[in-house]
Amino acid sequence: MGFLRIFETKDAKYYLGLGRHDRSSAILFRNVDFYDIDILVLEEPLDDDKNSLAYMVNHVQIAELYSMAKRRNPKINVYGVDIVPYPREIQNALFEEMVIVNGGISLAGLGVIGYSGVKICKNLDRRAFLKGAIGIASGLFLTSPVVSYTIESMMEDQAEPISDFFVNATRELFNLRTNTIPTPLISFRDAVVAKKISEYLVPKNKKEGKKVNVAIIYGSWHSGIETKLCNPWISDATIYYFDSIREFARKDVLNGVREIIGTRYGPQMLYHNCKLF
Repeated sequence: MGFLRIFETKDAKYYLGLGRHDRSSAILFRNVDFYDIDILVLEEPLDDDKNSLAYMVNHVQIAELYSMAKRRNPKINVYGVDIVPYPREIQNALFEEMVIVNGGISLAGLGVIGYSGVKICKNLDRRAFLKGAIGIASGLFLTSPVVSYTIESMMEDQAEPISDFFVNATRELFNLRTNTIPTPLISFRDAVVAKKISEYLVPKNKKEGKKVNVAIIYGSWHSGIETKLCNPWISDATIYYFDSIREFARKDVLNGVREIIGTRYGPQMLYHNCKLF
């Protein structure tokens, strides 16, 4: 399961495919003609594995899509623009994302609901208050990526295709949370990815009088990439916090752009410095 978001900015048209890491995402792009796509951006592994090229082109989510794109358009430019942080940074990010942020927001939200209930229940119909409280609590609960992934997996086991609206609504809630309360593992990466694409890859592949067509394949939790591509100030604000204030990643990591090119010996990887950070 997954979905494809198609949207445009002043300089580019984007095809953002958000799927699952354990399933092929090729089906998301079944109606996209890669002959017209200028850039293909692939999600990268969250570690310092030296063999990231093999991961990118052979990973179950990417392999079929990559082959399909290269077969239709051998000249397509393929890039990886993720941060690819180191293990220590990942561990810190995972702890903050999954425990502090998700747990803290949910507990704080439920606390606010409870406190507000005590204050206003005397002047508010009990049933109306409970409906509102349940709605807010549900929204907070669904913004947890673990909950979202679990619900999506459960829905896919059902015989009837009833999950699309529910899962997409859950992702929109998660998108709202990641953009309003940024975290390192998802929000910061989304911001860096959006900035590298819009300010480095798009100008690099710009053709006179024509928008650059960009296909992007990421996991379903990264719907915030669209918001940040359409609103660069959100990217800049997120990056300022994590880069300038917390110094989350080294400059060479932030500026790294990897390009996959075809050679007579097979795919090879080139490294570029986008010099944006």
